[in-house]
Amino acid sequence: MAATSPAESHSQSSATPLKSSWAKSVLPILPVLLPMAVSLITGLIGLDFGRHWDEPYNMGFIATAIRSHVLLPRYYNYPSVMFWLIFASLLPVLPGAIRSENFHLIDYVQSNAALLNTRIVFLVISTLAIVWVYLLVLVWRKNWKEALLSASVLGLSWEVNYHIRWVTPDGIMMQFAALTLLFLVLAIYRPGSKFFWLKAAAIAAGLTTGSKYTAALLIVPLLLTLYLTWDHKALFRTLILPAAQLCFIMGLTYLITTPGTVLDPVNFLEGLKLQLRIYSHGHEVHTINGGSEHFLRMMQFFSLVLFSPFAPIALIFFLFVLVGAYATWKENWNLALVILAFPVLYILYFSTQRAMILRNQLIVIPFLAVLVGRGVAYVVEQLRNPMARRVVASVVAALLIVNGVWLFYAAQTIVDRSTDRFTREFAAYISAHPNEHVYVTPAVMTDLALVGMKASSNLNSSLDDADLAAFYGLKDALECIPANRPDTILRWFGPLEVDYSYYTTWPGNDRIVLMRGDQARQLPCFKDK
Repeated sequence: MAATSPAESHSQSSATPLKSSWAKSVLPILPVLLPMAVSLITGLIGLDFGRHWDEPYNMGFIATAIRSHVLLPRYYNYPSVMFWLIFASLLPVLPGAIRSENFHLIDYVQSNAALLNTRIVFLVISTLAIVWVYLLVLVWRKNWKEALLSASVLGLSWEVNYHIRWVTPDGIMMQFAALTLLFLVLAIYRPGSKFFWLKAAAIAAGLTTGSKYTAALLIVPLLLTLYLTWDHKALFRTLILPAAQLCFIMGLTYLITTPGTVLDPVNFLEGLKLQLRIYSHGHEVHTINGGSEHFLRMMQFFSLVLFSPFAPIALIFFLFVLVGAYATWKENWNLALVILAFPVLYILYFSTQRAMILRNQLIVIPFLAVLVGRGVAYVVEQLRNPMARRVVASVVAALLIVNGVWLFYAAQTIVDRSTDRFTREFAAYISAHPNEHVYVTPAVMTDLALVGMKASSNLNSSLDDADLAAFYGLKDALECIPANRPDTILRWFGPLEVDYSYYTTWPGNDRIVLMRGDQARQLPCFKDK
């Protein structure tokens, strides 16, 4: 047998610790790939979901900038991070545009191919929020299972996943907010490099504000983290001056992303005033009373809708949010203040407004997902019986699997959006409920006939004595059904590319909406039916 030389022996012994160190640093991060993969795959399957209200305008601002040779959106209802991301999504086609005589960049920008490519960019960037939440909990709790739980709660939420397909700023804002919170936690748990992480958090907060103005409230947890980690020495040098620096960094980052604030002040102020007016006065079917009603509607969403399309599952996870908030406060009230400050202030601010548009709440979800993970872990820690611990863990895992399976199911309905699948499903529903008298509009009746359904004794031509009403959301009831009332719509038969009960003017594929007859009779479009 050949002898091993001293040099070879040294090489092997030094390689082993290196390999071990690599494994220790990389392996704990790998589990986050699972919820991220589910989110990305289902997002790509359902990417071609049809129309969205804002996307043609958002893409059009790029075309306008190219046409005018002024690289500004000239539109400031939103800040400009979204504008730059759309522009960046065009970069792969620019070389071809320069070389080809037949390629017209402006026409491409407004094409469906460009829109789908941009949706991919927004989807991928938004899913990074799953990674940031995972790393945040890993830094804080040093437990990959708890980190995976929090990341999965976020990454397997249907409400999150259909929003992040849109070319709108909300998913991007959510992602940068999660990154901001990650840096704040690093500032707390890495005191030796605290100011580095606080400056990184200020940059991330500036990018979040550059996505949507209301994210400026992130200045609160940013400065709060600085204060709570202050050593109470040299007030000006270690607190006042760093606070000014952080505000400057956050503000400068915002201005770099949205230079129109100073370069195009007239249009900027007009856009900002329009947004303030919309939210303070209301917006079409999204109008709601400010104060307690708005607050309670948001709580209904967070507790019964956000975490799952199945209300009991959503409620279970929401209860874990409350447990997680309690456990975090009990264990480290400084950290609890940092995590809770933004979502509490943000929800209270929006509860004073008269327009409730659900996508604004996406930014809060990473904060809540972090607390869900802590809540579940805390409950498990309190259980003395190992079997009881396994049961709780298994139930939570099963609920997350249900959410994941739903994402694939919902994505498939988007693939089937142009087929007669949903008319057939409604016909099957009618046949399965012969004792329910259902009013159907002529448009619905026409499509039922196309799938071979003949007149049925439980179909009514009048709404007066009907138990239920079935109608098309666009053809029959556009601008008629109030949004944000999931308790009003019993169900709908159509693709699951959006939570229709919160977006009742959705311009995509039409769907058959089922409501109780007494509620339908209150709608202005059915007063005389």
